[in-house]
Amino acid sequence: KKRHNAAITIQKAMRGRIARKKYKIMLAKKRKAAIRIQAHVRGYLCRRRYQKLKATKAEEKQEQQLQMQVSSARTIQRAYRMYRLKKRTNARLKRSQLDKSATKIQSYFRMWRQRKIYKKMLADKIEKEAEVAHHEEQIHMLAAKIEKEEDVAHHEEQVHILAAKTEKKAEA
Repeated sequence: KKRHNAAITIQKAMRGRIARKKYKIMLAKKRKAAIRIQAHVRGYLCRRRYQKLKATKAEEKQEQQLQMQVSSARTIQRAYRMYRLKKRTNARLKRSQLDKSATKIQSYFRMWRQRKIYKKMLADKIEKEAEVAHHEEQIHMLAAKIEKEEDVAHHEEQVHILAAKTEKKAEA
């Protein structure tokens, strides 16, 4: 019986050793499988984070491009508004200068026209004064002739005609 118990003990020890060996192998396989699963999960999570990061970077880049376009559009609009403002301002200045120039030209034209009218009036006045002086001289000559001649009535009539002509010219 001792042998039998010894055999059972040996068998028991051997079965225990084999079971522990199998358990260690199984544990190693489980550990290896867990490590492999963890590696796959970590890889998946890392790829997912990378895709999200890549998408975020793409969105940021797109946002930057949009901001750059908006900024560029604003710069162009500001420049165009300044161009239009300068153009309008220059047009107003030119119009103002043209108005001033036109006013000056009109002023000089009116002055020239008035001088011309004045000189004509002056010449007419001098001419009328000369005619009046000429008629007065004729009147004096006729008056002297009348004194010499006997036909007083005839000469008086001529003096009245000349005096009337002189008055009409003096009035005009």
